[in-house]
Amino acid sequence: MRNDDEDHMTSAMLMFHKRSMKDPSPYSSSRITFLEHWFVKMWVRDYKKNDPKTWEFSDTYKKVFNGNYPQEFSDNKKWLMDVDRLSGSFEEIIHVYDSIHTVVPSNTDLLEECRPFPKMIPLFLNEMVQEKLRKKNSQQFKIFKT
Repeated sequence: MRNDDEDHMTSAMLMFHKRSMKDPSPYSSSRITFLEHWFVKMWVRDYKKNDPKTWEFSDTYKKVFNGNYPQEFSDNKKWLMDVDRLSGSFEEIIHVYDSIHTVVPSNTDLLEECRPFPKMIPLFLNEMVQEKLRKKNSQQFKIFKT
């Protein structure tokens, strides 16, 4: 992504996140959280430089999962317990809403941009969610462009 596009995404996610913290929430459900752009970029960077089979999630990941980071957006909403949606449907399918089709012009390029998430989200959930609440699953998520 170009820097201008990153700036727009950062601003948009920040705006959505701030709105979600209002009471009452302007969204149809309060069980939603927005992944900040820096977090998504960190996830991609970590995916590219580490082996997903042996990688351990840092405390920052765990704090985001538990709704405790960054501090100015701390809402203590735990993914899967208090949150059903991470900027989209969270149902072992990643729906990519591409409103600017010229940024990532082909499906091949889009899949490459999203490559870290189908593998890393199940790994993250396996580490963060108690075994009695979720069966360990290494199955990758599917990606659909909408």
